Amino acid sequence: MSKAAKEFLFGASPVLAALRANRRRLIKLHVLHQQEQSSESSNTNSRKSEAIRLATALNLKIGNSKSAVSLANLALAPHDSFVHNGLVLECGLLPIQSIRGLTFPEIISPLLLSYSAIVTDKEHINFDFTPSSPRQPHSPEISENILQTHRPPLWLALDNLTDPQNLGAIIRTCRFFSVDGIVATSSSPITTASCSKASAGAVESFETLYTTRSLPAFLAESRANGWSVYGTDLAAQQRRGAVVMNCWDRRRVQEVHENGVRKPVLLVMGSEGSGIGKAVSNQCDAHLVIPSGFGANADGGVDNDGGLDSLNVSVATGILISSLQRDYL
Repeated sequence: MSKAAKEFLFGASPVLAALRANRRRLIKLHVLHQQEQSSESSNTNSRKSEAIRLATALNLKIGNSKSAVSLANLALAPHDSFVHNGLVLECGLLPIQSIRGLTFPEIISPLLLSYSAIVTDKEHINFDFTPSSPRQPHSPEISENILQTHRPPLWLALDNLTDPQNLGAIIRTCRFFSVDGIVATSSSPITTASCSKASAGAVESFETLYTTRSLPAFLAESRANGWSVYGTDLAAQQRRGAVVMNCWDRRRVQEVHENGVRKPVLLVMGSEGSGIGKAVSNQCDAHLVIPSGFGANADGGVDNDGGLDSLNVSVATGILISSLQRDYL
């Protein structure tokens, strides 16, 4: 990565998140001049003060911008103070590592599993996973069959999503649902300023965010290691042997491994235009369909008078994550 490569994060949430996470190369905080703040809310001003405090603690240069327009020009953002909230952070690119696959969790203790992301044959990134909900403390009364009933690790794989608004919304959704990791194709702009803004800063603190050079190969290796892979390819039902199921009434796809651990899950989402590619689709154990309120046709389409037969990909992602987690929350 070139040290000269820069981003201009804009908006209070992304800027504050980046300052707190301190994962980027921080260069300078740009703040709207005080005279421009008279019409701003107390919440906006307090967030500016917090950004200045964090920047000062990090010994970061702080500059005053004379107008909202000049600050917007700096960030290449629309000329609207509500977009940048009077804050722009000049910084380096967010470091994102490329991974090749995921290993199957090993039992460390009744309350601890361990697995890893494969970078190379000799380099792995290790993760510890607790069988109980990640939001809840462990209970001493956890039953002996915890490994068969716990929520397994859940990762999201993104196939050629290029809209930073959708990507940001998806990453924010993953943060809300405590998804364990995200892997995207290398062409996805997952670390851009626009994506960070759309994620309300979730991109900055989502440490298990990765790319992969070949998503089909990533899925194949993870699946060979014991992961269950759910896709979202409606066209798959036209292919012999493909399994397509209602996300709320899905049949379990070999969910328990031979060692008694519930199999971890990879959910694959594709772009709104073309969906997931055939090579990616072929690596999925099954494909999930979200039923419409209008009712789904046999071919997966939907009959309704409005002509709308699909959901925005970020909305669909939230529904599918919820459906996969509902048995374990």
